[in-house]
Amino acid sequence: VEGKLSMSKITFIANRGNSSIAPENTMPAFAEAINAGFGGVESDVWETPGIVLMIMHDESLKRTCGVEKNITELTPEELRNYPVIRGSNILDYGGALPVPSLEEYLNLLQEYDIAPVIEIKSRKPFDENNAMSDSAVDQVLDLLDNTGTGDRAIILSFNLKALYLMITRKNRRFPAMTLSTM
Repeated sequence: VEGKLSMSKITFIANRGNSSIAPENTMPAFAEAINAGFGGVESDVWETPGIVLMIMHDESLKRTCGVEKNITELTPEELRNYPVIRGSNILDYGGALPVPSLEEYLNLLQEYDIAPVIEIKSRKPFDENNAMSDSAVDQVLDLLDNTGTGDRAIILSFNLKALYLMITRKNRRFPAMTLSTM
């Protein structure tokens, strides 16, 4: 496919990367989405201890990593001990893939001028006391700024407080950024 998949002003977005080709929410899945010509690539972002933002759809690592641990309870260093071992064509990618950080994802998308579509995850989406922390929201915006992807980013969340925190901070930096509840 040449260029980005589009019809007029429609942009096609790869949910969790091209997860039919590579394990979801991994760097290979994001690269495969770019190779297929998607104009946007969606990922799911969790705040981990130490306010490092890591990518995984489920809070539990059970489905993709095969262990009874939660991403929200593991530092990135600890998370390296639990690679993704399940997913589409995992053996084609060595059988184990590291859980990527938001920074790694954004750096890849920036390189190819692809829109990041970031779902801000929380354990209890309808509990405003369980939203992403102020510091983590600032880190998301800093990473978007540092990678030059903020103006084309789309931020999604079931957690309205997380979106409110993004709205109150993003306008001065990224007036074109799209925010949406799910």
